[in-house]
Amino acid sequence: MIGSDSRSATDTDARSASMVTNDAALWAITSGPGGIIAGLPPDAAYVDISSVSPHTSVQIAERVTLAITVGGDASIFERVISGAA
Repeated sequence: MIGSDSRSATDTDARSASMVTNDAALWAITSGPGGIIAGLPPDAAYVDISSVSPHTSVQIAERVTLAITVGGDASIFERVISGAA
């Protein structure tokens, strides 16, 4: 991270990514006025590839404009994307 907090590391970059090892760590870096989400500029891309629970992934995803959360069997994801599901 470059900056005094998570937000300052994202507020000038149109692309940001994070990868942490648990739910609490993801909440710590993404939430509140000093978090990544608060610092994202308009039209920014934020990618999170953390090892967290599906519930936390969905909750974080609901706080951004577009989110894709994928886990499990890749063939199921492919069926959904293609409209075959």
